[in-house]
This record gives sequence, C-alpha cells and structure tokens, in this order.
Amino acid sequence: VLPKVTFGNANLTWKNIGQGPVDAVLYVTNITNEKMFTHINDQSTRGFVSYSVDEQRQYGIRVKYRFGGLAD
Repeated sequence: VLPKVTFGNANLTWKNIGQGPVDAVLYVTNITNEKMFTHINDQSTRGFVSYSVDEQRQYGIRVKYRFGGLAD
C-alpha cells in the first residue's frame, strides 16, 4: 500500500499578450514538494523491494506563438 500524500499543481495563463498571437503560462508542479512513491514492488520474501519515486517540485514558463494570427 502506498503512503498517503497531499500535493498540488498550479498554472497561471495569460492569453493574447498585448492583443497579439502570444500566450504565456507560469506553472508549478508538486507545490508541496512531497516525496511521492508511484509504485512499490515488494517481494521481500525473495529479498527484493523497489520503489518508484515521482518528480520533485518543478516550475517554469511556457510561451506559445501562433503563426498566422489569433486563431486560438
């Protein structure tokens, strides 16, 4: 059984910056920076236990340019 964790992600989107064909997104993943196990393979009777750990907090910006105008 995987342990219980609390986490969240957030996005802040700005579309059509300056009435132009440019969008920007600020994002944060795993805001609480929790160490999360996504999978546990427990074969302790054979002497083997493995864990898969999810990614740590990430943050950044995504920028999108729409060639040809404001079609979006």
